[in-house]
Amino acid sequence: MSNGNKYILTIKKTVMQRKGSEVISVLQNGSKVTGEVFIDNDPVMNRLTVYLDTKNKEDAIGIVEAITNEDGSLAFPAEEIRPMLKIGYTAEIIGLGSNTNTFMISFTEIVPNVKKRQNKSEDYETEITRVVNAGYCTETEVRERISIMEDLFIPKEMIVDILKRYRNYKRPAKRPSTIFIDPYGENMAIMRQAFINVLTGRAQIFEGPKSVGKNVAVETIAWLLNMPMYLITFNRYMSGDDIYGTKTTVSPEIASYSSEELESMATYELLAKSGEKLSNNQLQEAARFMALSAKASAVSIKQEDSQLVDALSDGGVMCFNEMNLAEANFFASFANQITDGTGFLFVPGIGRIDINSDFVLVGTQNGGYLGTNEQNAATMSRFACLQFDFPGSIKSQLEAAVGKKTLNTQYFLQCDELYKGFLTAVKSGYVRDDCLNIRGIVAALKAKAAYPEYTTLSQQIRTQVINTCADSDRGNLIAQLEDKINL
Repeated sequence: MSNGNKYILTIKKTVMQRKGSEVISVLQNGSKVTGEVFIDNDPVMNRLTVYLDTKNKEDAIGIVEAITNEDGSLAFPAEEIRPMLKIGYTAEIIGLGSNTNTFMISFTEIVPNVKKRQNKSEDYETEITRVVNAGYCTETEVRERISIMEDLFIPKEMIVDILKRYRNYKRPAKRPSTIFIDPYGENMAIMRQAFINVLTGRAQIFEGPKSVGKNVAVETIAWLLNMPMYLITFNRYMSGDDIYGTKTTVSPEIASYSSEELESMATYELLAKSGEKLSNNQLQEAARFMALSAKASAVSIKQEDSQLVDALSDGGVMCFNEMNLAEANFFASFANQITDGTGFLFVPGIGRIDINSDFVLVGTQNGGYLGTNEQNAATMSRFACLQFDFPGSIKSQLEAAVGKKTLNTQYFLQCDELYKGFLTAVKSGYVRDDCLNIRGIVAALKAKAAYPEYTTLSQQIRTQVINTCADSDRGNLIAQLEDKINL
């Protein structure tokens, strides 16, 4: 273990904390306060409480009022040190504060020493055996995932750690229709960094222009983790119901009976009311109809769980898709609590939900597009951010998305050359980046593969890509199309 960042905490003694009065009295007399200092989160009051000697209620000495660096600069909210409380820290009472009933604490973050492990060749086999025997997935499936992770430049020790996380979930993991292909090379391997964030418990954002594979990357991560994927796509008009789930009426029990059954029970009820002598079974049917009728008159309400609630409760990969389309304060109202290290979220209509340790949060966003909103700095500080950019070549991506054997190699080569021409034009400022529509090029290739006798690749590129671009750009793009595509 080693020491990390150091902070000065201002602690305020409240009326109920008698031991805090004793601490202040000792300090006023010029003496040093001895004993072990503990800091713990109070989820009910949403504050950090300080204790001396034990974490018992009677040993509380105050609450954290402010946090600064050692030199007194950069004050920030108390919630910023909550994650440090789980990892480790040291704290020491150092003197009186500048205000009445306050004193100061020196707080030092403890950083675990990370040692590079030496994994033996049989590590894969050990985990494969465990995963298969537990029924988490088949041997074929786990070996395919290992192969893909190796292709994504993920080191062996990380792959072993990923396999160790495998378990069953309420929803199964789903293999994406397209597997993300890392276009940035081993030195800049973006998926390796993404998995470092996952394995260290860091929420992250995939940021970049449209059609560069951000969502495909999220889907691939979920599948490689053997986790279900959940998705919420944001817009500026969303409400709490869209995030937490809505209240709905529950169909009365009477609705589960057929009209014939209800008619029979209603007949027995009428006969019973008229004084007709009925058998025990008939009387039971009459009584059942009366009970069902009474229940039907009362409205029953239940809370429908949302994607977020399911992911928080059971674990899985939660994708906040296009998160910067959400209004900033609305987004912060739940995202901050999910990522502040408290380990729970208070959901209206449900109450407290403890966040599953296997909950993984990934946001995606396009920067600078119409309708986007800049999120709060306090919110963004809770996320790592990985930059996705247009790759220099897309041939491998096209082959993976369409199927390498679906079309002749020339189709993929010509599309790649066309894309490179578009990319050069974009960087030179001749056209906008709308033409770098990898999704559209994939669609064009799939259309050609599906109906080769009735269309051409050139026609499909016009339809799927060029015609979706600005009118002023189309002339330049068509010229490149005619030069590079002859299929």
